[in-house]
Amino acid sequence: MGTDLKIGTKKNLYDFWGNKLTKSINESLKGHQEKVLVNLASNEYFKAVKSKEVDGEIISPEFKDEKNGKLKIISFYAKKARGMMSNYIIKNKIAHAERFERV
Repeated sequence: MGTDLKIGTKKNLYDFWGNKLTKSINESLKGHQEKVLVNLASNEYFKAVKSKEVDGEIISPEFKDEKNGKLKIISFYAKKARGMMSNYIIKNKIAHAERFERV
């Protein structure tokens, strides 16, 4: 995504995909009772979405591990956790967001 690749009038891949992704997300949210998007994409890829234009709430979980006595995002484990959460949501057909307390 970070590659400087011009496509037509678009200066990079973020510009190329931004409107398309945002429009597709909004179309999908129209069919849901709860307008909630669980963002399990990496920060690099989610930057392509125009989040301020999403017609719903965006929940972006952060997966942290303890390292040297502090909680940190360790990319390898965070990526694995995002995949596991995606798998769980899909397999269990989760359709409603529960309010949760931040820790």
